[in-house]
Amino acid sequence: MKKIAIIGSGSWGVALAIHLAKLGNEIKIWSFMQEEADLINHEKKCKFLPEITIPEGIVCTTSYEEAIKDTEVILHVTPSKFTRNTLREYKQYVTNQTIVICTKGFETETLQTLDQVFKEELPNVKLAVLSRTKSRRRSFKSSTNGHGNCIRRGKNSQ
Repeated sequence: MKKIAIIGSGSWGVALAIHLAKLGNEIKIWSFMQEEADLINHEKKCKFLPEITIPEGIVCTTSYEEAIKDTEVILHVTPSKFTRNTLREYKQYVTNQTIVICTKGFETETLQTLDQVFKEELPNVKLAVLSRTKSRRRSFKSSTNGHGNCIRRGKNSQ
């Protein structure tokens, strides 16, 4: 079991949180809005995935420090246009965690790729990148039964 912080509480961040929690990991999500954190914590819902119920054990906070403290991995899942500013807000809490960039795109002002932005802001950071399909909802539903329960597909599955 790993302790994982997810920076971003949209549909992709929540889908990743559900999948990783189902695999036995401890998940803390950061949201910039208290209303989203409350919805996740109290109603176990994500406004972007209304048909999905978030499993117990996933917690959401608006505090970067609370989300990142004592974690082994950070998944950065914010829109690319907010990446640099969001990273600047939480980089003080990064110790030796690997940061996985789960955001597509590039920084429009500089035309830098997001890994370049991370290396510029945190020169010694351990980075990984996770890419995804265009449709988060479709990719989430294809890997779950539509209720947040992961379906493992074997080699010969349809």
